[in-house]
Amino acid sequence: MPEDYRCINCGMEFSQPKRVLDNPSGVAGQEEGYSVCPCCGSESFEKTVLCRVCGIRAAVNGDELALCPDCKRASLELFRLMLGSYFSREEVMYLSRELDGRDLCDGVEFSYEGRR
Repeated sequence: MPEDYRCINCGMEFSQPKRVLDNPSGVAGQEEGYSVCPCCGSESFEKTVLCRVCGIRAAVNGDELALCPDCKRASLELFRLMLGSYFSREEVMYLSRELDGRDLCDGVEFSYEGRR
């Protein structure tokens, strides 16, 4: 089973945080507690995913894309290089306005699976 979390304090990767109960007897009808790293007990950990391009584990950062920061940066650089090589400035400006806020994947058939 792949790990889903990484401790910011000790670096350990784990599938589930350890649950520490503040109210183990369930007084008032409810158990209360908090989650910690199972190795060091730190409350500072982050959810992670495997990068779909290079396969390294990377923190989830809200955009819900399974790419590590290096692959995101490389993708943007390659995209800009491709635009500059195959399109004029006027074409890029037109595409930028035409596709503003829309998914660039619409209508694209992908044959490339990644750099692995």
